[in-house]
Amino acid sequence: MISNLKLLAKKVLTDIFSERVKRTLMVNQGTYFLYGESFVSLLRYGTFTSKFNEMFYLLKDKYFGDKAVYIELDTLKKFLSKFERIKKARPVKATVVFVSEFQDVYLVSPSFIREFKDRFGTVGKIDGRAVIYIPVSMLIKWHRQELTEEEKRERRMREIIQEINSLDDEDSLLSFFEEEDEGEEMLSPSLYLDTTWEEKEKYFIKKIKELEEGLKELREEIKKLRRKEV
Repeated sequence: MISNLKLLAKKVLTDIFSERVKRTLMVNQGTYFLYGESFVSLLRYGTFTSKFNEMFYLLKDKYFGDKAVYIELDTLKKFLSKFERIKKARPVKATVVFVSEFQDVYLVSPSFIREFKDRFGTVGKIDGRAVIYIPVSMLIKWHRQELTEEEKRERRMREIIQEINSLDDEDSLLSFFEEEDEGEEMLSPSLYLDTTWEEKEKYFIKKIKELEEGLKELREEIKKLRRKEV
């Protein structure tokens, strides 16, 4: 079962990043790190719940929906730390993939998970370990899979709330959503966390210098060979 879900996750990553997964590392049961040349991914299997509103009832009026995924805080930190180390060697992208037992696939940037946790405090405990809960309505479903009717309703409700919050009329229905802080920006999920342009620039400058040094050494070797021929 899990092997089939790993194959599905690899197919999704190949579809998104246009390259195959080169290496897989098991972190614990249901959690894997998947590596490509230009990406690193955290795969989570089966960590879904339908009790988000029950656990975080103060957020019920945010209309996130009841379905959510969860991930251990330590695992997320470990993944982000790994991303930071890898991107020092080469530009990479980082994404988190959640796969349900029904083979539904959702993706999101690890930085978005951290931002959502910091904004809404959706932290709980499972078996003594701190976990972060993220509503499924705030994740990005793989584009080759159709949204369910429930997912469509939840996402449409979020869109309506965003539209209301963007109105300039102070007497609008915005007062109905008093929980939204004045001037607070809505979080928008991204597919992956990318290496910054500054970091990419440093990488390419370094590679150009290495190529120049290589060409310089090659020219010197050619000169030596020509002298020997003479």
